[in-house]
Amino acid sequence: MPTNRNPAKIALALGLRILPESSRGCVLFVDDDTMLREVGLSVLQEAGFEAFGVASGEECLAALHLRLPDLILLDINLPDIDGRDLCRQLKEDSRLAGIPIVHLTGGRISSEEQAAGLEAGADGYIVRPLSNHELVARVDAILRVKRTEAELRRVTAELRASTRRLEQSEQRYRSLFEHNPDAVYSLDREGRFLSFNAAGEALTGYPTDELLLLPYHRVLAPEDHARAARDFARVLNGETTCSELSLARGDDKRCRAKITSLPIIVDGKIVGAFCIAQDVTQKRESEERFQQLAENVDDAFWILDVATQRMLYTNPAFQRLQGRDDEPLNPDPHTYLESIHPQDRARVIRTFQQMPYAVNAEYRIVQPDGTVRWNWARTFPIRDGRGEVYRIAGIARDITERKEAEDLIGEQAALLDNAQEAIYVQGLDGVIKFWNRSAERTYGRHAAEVIGSRLLPHAAHDSDRHNTARRQVLEQGKWIGELVEQIGIGREITVEGHWTLVRDAEGEPKSILCINTDITERRKLEAQFLRAQRMESIGTLAGGIAHDLNNVLSPIVMSVDLLKMKTDDPACLEVLETVETSARRGADMVQQVLSFARGVEGQRIIVQPKHLLKEVQKIVADAFPKNIELKLSQKPDLWNVLGDPTQLHQVLLNLCVNARDAMPEGGRITIAAENMTVDEPYASMHHDAKAGPHVIIQVQDNGTGMPSALIEKIFDPFFTTKELGKGTGLGLSTSLAIVKSHGGFILVSSEVGRGSTFKIHLPAYQEESEDPVGVNQPDLPRGNGELIMVVDDESSIRTVTQQTLEAFGYRVVLASDGVDAVAVYAQRQTEIAAVITDMMMPIMDGPATIQVLVKINPLVKIIAASGLSGQAQVAKGGCLGVREFLPKPYTTEAMLHTLATVLATP
Repeated sequence: MPTNRNPAKIALALGLRILPESSRGCVLFVDDDTMLREVGLSVLQEAGFEAFGVASGEECLAALHLRLPDLILLDINLPDIDGRDLCRQLKEDSRLAGIPIVHLTGGRISSEEQAAGLEAGADGYIVRPLSNHELVARVDAILRVKRTEAELRRVTAELRASTRRLEQSEQRYRSLFEHNPDAVYSLDREGRFLSFNAAGEALTGYPTDELLLLPYHRVLAPEDHARAARDFARVLNGETTCSELSLARGDDKRCRAKITSLPIIVDGKIVGAFCIAQDVTQKRESEERFQQLAENVDDAFWILDVATQRMLYTNPAFQRLQGRDDEPLNPDPHTYLESIHPQDRARVIRTFQQMPYAVNAEYRIVQPDGTVRWNWARTFPIRDGRGEVYRIAGIARDITERKEAEDLIGEQAALLDNAQEAIYVQGLDGVIKFWNRSAERTYGRHAAEVIGSRLLPHAAHDSDRHNTARRQVLEQGKWIGELVEQIGIGREITVEGHWTLVRDAEGEPKSILCINTDITERRKLEAQFLRAQRMESIGTLAGGIAHDLNNVLSPIVMSVDLLKMKTDDPACLEVLETVETSARRGADMVQQVLSFARGVEGQRIIVQPKHLLKEVQKIVADAFPKNIELKLSQKPDLWNVLGDPTQLHQVLLNLCVNARDAMPEGGRITIAAENMTVDEPYASMHHDAKAGPHVIIQVQDNGTGMPSALIEKIFDPFFTTKELGKGTGLGLSTSLAIVKSHGGFILVSSEVGRGSTFKIHLPAYQEESEDPVGVNQPDLPRGNGELIMVVDDESSIRTVTQQTLEAFGYRVVLASDGVDAVAVYAQRQTEIAAVITDMMMPIMDGPATIQVLVKINPLVKIIAASGLSGQAQVAKGGCLGVREFLPKPYTTEAMLHTLATVLATP
């Protein structure tokens, strides 16, 4: 521990500089009396001081901002401030606090006034008048005191820094000998102890208070005094000594110590000695114990001399590791390097070149008989008293069995990593012991994150089933089943698990091997397949009844058109409008069922979405309750879309109706439309999406909202959350079918209590064109006496069709089925200009009839009519020679336009 001494004596002992009395400095003279100030400045300047003066406190402060003097001579009585107040103000400034301030007074002052000035921070008083010589002497004395104090502070700081460096150095050296009881101490130039560690007290046998009072030679045996004095003199000359000396302990015992001494240098001067003393007896005992240990352990041990690059020591295990039990030690380390496998030698040499730092290496060696063994080696630097590495110690171990086991495990792990199933091993305590790459991909967690923890896939909905599975494995030894697991926020997967109980050599349960196969996509495909089957069944059922329903509705629709032409009675026309509306409503219901079951088709024209939005806005404003607020937001430059405006109108209206029903107490519906370019990343996240420009129509409400479990079901046919009688469950399924038929898709988001948002994505029509405008209905096309054959098994349809065609200038011949049609056409084929035939008829259906007619006349012009408007039916008819397809129930306008188109075609 450091010993406190007089700083001045220490400074003298270390040869520190003391400024001479003749040194001069800078003086600020503050006095409002110009004559006194100028005289004082003149005297000081002539005496060799640099002096400048000011006349007030304000000028004093300004001058101090420009330059800091070594001394301030301050008159007590200033015109603008009391000198004591100014002194206090200067002392409070950290930048000025170290400058001595001496008050000037023109007469004797009381002790109370002196005390007030000193309390304000003044360093003294000068009472005038005084001689020039006395003024110079007083100023010089004050500055010399200041310099002496500064020098003492510097010396003290240097001594403290030296002490800190000595302590840090002491700590570094102690760590190098952490396994040995080394004594570390420091001496001044007179050979007195300045500090020592606890081991020094144990080594010398003297307590701390006595050891600090003893000179260094008192702890040495008399016979070693002369040698110790010579060594100490050499240290003060800058040399480093190392001697083995006998110590005269305080308990009258003797011990032998190896003492290394080196000079302590501060600012280029040797101020003392730093010593390390080792108890040689204990070291030798330690070496003997080490030798016994090194020669009986299985690990190889060696020591290399850095200077000579020769082996100083190798234990028997080193020889065995080399396969040279019977050969003597070869001190050349290159012989050892030559035994390293040629493929590993360069790498090992590069690793060992990192010495003297500690290094690790694993490599193969080739024994004299050709046997290849794996080695693990680690080196440690050994430093001398100066901190320089002078030896390298190393240990080595045969790890052949471990490497072979690792290779086997690696091969097995590689096989497991290549497996498609997620495989992990879980201890009975829940700790994960193995986690293959497929598990990383499946659960999104790396092996380093999972192994050693209890982090398991969380069973989102099957927590009970998860616990049941684990219990069954422990009881029965295995479990097979399915689990729904959550692998992230809002993401779930379905896995098929095959779990097996693993036992140890004694047959006791050890761990659980879990093999999980992600079958999420399989289940989705199965669900889609089942849905497709269900939809196909519904479609088949719908197709079966569509024919009969359309046969019932078609005569009604067509008859209404004829009756309107034959009456002007308003009452009759009103009744006819009601009949027509009901018939069309029934036809729309059939078409709606066919829409989601068979797909949706319709005319495709250029549509400007803003026109659709305005129409929907008007309907909502007129038909919805007043407590429903509609907000419409659309970009002025919306792109066009190619589609059926009626179907798109139906989609928007369906969504608005659902939004209305979700707000029984009222609320707000927001319809927004904007342009959006769907890029590939965005499209890849949505199954039905395709990259390209789209128009986004968003329908949002702030109603009751839906839980996430319902969102996946809302597009299923006949699924509804409404009360019985308030919803068919076909609105959203039909809307989805319409949007898909337009090449678009729908995204849904909803939160219970916050409302729902439906985003319709429709591909934009990229060809530049003017906004579509309304087109006035032209006059219906008329015939010129052409003969048309109408083939249908429903007499009402035949009759109404005949009346309609004849009313518009055509002649008509009827056939009740395919056989009848073939017979009539065979007789009058040269007269018949076109054939309108139903596709579903008894005896001979439409396709069979068409085949026969085409064989009779390949140029026959055929219009196929059916309540099944799907693409499959159209394609089937098209391959037989059908010119146009007319969906039932069809209007007079549709039939006449289609017929005119066919007749105009060569």
